[in-house]
Amino acid sequence: MSIGLLLHPLSPHVPPATPTSTGAPSFSAAGNHHRHVLSLSETCSNMSQLKQLHAFTLRTTYPDETATLFLYGRILQLSSSFSDVNYAFRLFDSIQENHSSFMWNTLIRACAHDVSRKEEAFLLYRKMLERGKSSPDKHTFPFVLKACAYIFGLSEGKQVHCQIVKHGLSGDVNPSNRMVTRCRVF
Repeated sequence: MSIGLLLHPLSPHVPPATPTSTGAPSFSAAGNHHRHVLSLSETCSNMSQLKQLHAFTLRTTYPDETATLFLYGRILQLSSSFSDVNYAFRLFDSIQENHSSFMWNTLIRACAHDVSRKEEAFLLYRKMLERGKSSPDKHTFPFVLKACAYIFGLSEGKQVHCQIVKHGLSGDVNPSNRMVTRCRVF
């Protein structure tokens, strides 16, 4: 991966969208840059490369753009897939209030897969509900249920089941099947 070349101190910051002759903003330069960074993420094979990509993203994008938040989600996903959950937490905390459901799910999944962080998966889920800016979806519940089963949280599992019903996902095959499997553990 040739990210090292991208981190040259004189590499330009991507300009904001500029109005066109019709008055509508042109996002082509920023959009192309975001696509380029996303394509670079496809070649990351370790945390060192990912940290370089993250630094490059911080230097060359605007943090509140939707496309940049998407890139942060991808970096978060990669850091958890490289089993660096601490880095994933630091990145997640640095994003502040713009957490998407995908970001929450990625961190919940990372905790659910880490034996020493199973309880944190449920606590993250509760924090997601408390903040209320992103709603749980069909991808959230399997990992929360996995964490509940691991910590023998019958009460927590019941709460999650109620949330599945509340969000209208009781007919969704994935959470329902996992719930049946988890209930056998309880």
